[in-house]
Amino acid sequence: MRAHLPVAVTRAIVLAGAVAAAVALAGCGSGPAAPVVSATAWPEADALFHADPRWIGGDGAYSADLGGGRVLWLFGDSFVATDASNTRAHSTMVRNSVAIQTGYDPSAATIQFHWRTGSDGKPASFFAESGAHWFWPGQAIKLPDALLVLLTEVGPTTGGLGFETIRWAAVRIDNPDDDPAAWHAQSIAVAPNDWKLVPATGLSFDGADLTAYAFREPSHDIHLVRFFAADLTAPAWFDEGRFVPQPALAHVPSPVMRGVATELSVTSRGGGFVAVDNDGFGHTTVDVRTAPAREGPWSQPAHAYRPPENDRAAVFTYAGKGHPELLGADLVATYASNHMDFAMLVADTSLYFPRFVRLRFE
Repeated sequence: MRAHLPVAVTRAIVLAGAVAAAVALAGCGSGPAAPVVSATAWPEADALFHADPRWIGGDGAYSADLGGGRVLWLFGDSFVATDASNTRAHSTMVRNSVAIQTGYDPSAATIQFHWRTGSDGKPASFFAESGAHWFWPGQAIKLPDALLVLLTEVGPTTGGLGFETIRWAAVRIDNPDDDPAAWHAQSIAVAPNDWKLVPATGLSFDGADLTAYAFREPSHDIHLVRFFAADLTAPAWFDEGRFVPQPALAHVPSPVMRGVATELSVTSRGGGFVAVDNDGFGHTTVDVRTAPAREGPWSQPAHAYRPPENDRAAVFTYAGKGHPELLGADLVATYASNHMDFAMLVADTSLYFPRFVRLRFE
C-alpha cells in the first residue's frame, strides 16, 4: 500500500468538522426551529457499494443524476484491490474514484466502479494528480451540453495534519453518456479567491446561471456563490442580502450557514431547500436543516439519525449527504464511517463503505 494511506483518517477528521467552536455555533444559533424528521437504516441498499470485489471502500459519496436512470457517484480516497485476495491489506488507496449506478432505487440498482490504471499497472486516481497535489471530488451536475465536476485541490504540508486545501478546480466532460473509461475530461478555468473559499456542493442550474455552496476552513462556515451564464471565471458571492461580483468584494462574503461540516449536500424539496450533513467530529448524527431559500434563513439542525457505529470506541462518522435523485424515501441520505487507528480500518471492512439512510419528513 502507498505511504499516504493514513490521509484517509486525517482528511475525515477535517471534513467532519473538528472544531469545537464551529460545533457550538451550529447548535446555538437563532434560526427557525428544526424540522421534524425520522430516519431508518437501509441495509438492502448498502449492498450496492459491495458489488465490485476490487472496490473495497471509499468516502465522500457525492452523487449526480445523469438522466436515463444513471447516477454518478464521486468518492474521495478509495481502496482498490491489487490482487485476487481483494483485501485492503493488498490494495492501493487512490485519491478519488467514480461509479455509475443504473436504476434510481439503490436497493435494486446495479453499479460499476471506475479508476485509472497507472503506468506501473497499479490502480490510480480517476482524476489524476497534478504534481504533488491531488484532487478530492465535490458535487457534479449534468448541464445541457456537458457534465461539470467540482474538485478540491489539496497539497502536502510538513505540519498539522499533513495536507492543506490549495484551491478549487473544475472538470468538464463533454460525453457523460459514455462509459467513464471513455470520458473526455478537460480542466476548465475557474476564478481563484484570496479567502480560500472552495465551491464544492449544492450545484444548481436554472437554465442560465449556476449556483453552488462553498466551504472555508477552519471556520466551517458555508457561503453561496452564483456564476452568471455558468461562467466559473466570474463568480458573484451572496453578501449581506445580495450577490456581489467577486472583484467588488474587499472582505470575506457573509456566510449563509455557520459551523456546519465542510462536506454536506443542499437540495431543493417542496418549494424550499434541505441541507444534510454530519455535524461535529467523532460520534456524530446525520443532521437535517431546512430553509425557504438558498440563502436561508436556515433552521436549527434536526438530529435525524444516530449511526450504530457510534457505539464503538475510536470510530467516527461523517460525510452525511442527501441524494434527491434516488428512490426509496422522502430523501435518501448516506454517511461514512472511519477509525482513528488506520490498521483497524484496513482490517475492518464493516467500516469505510458509505451507508444508506432513509429520511422521512413529518
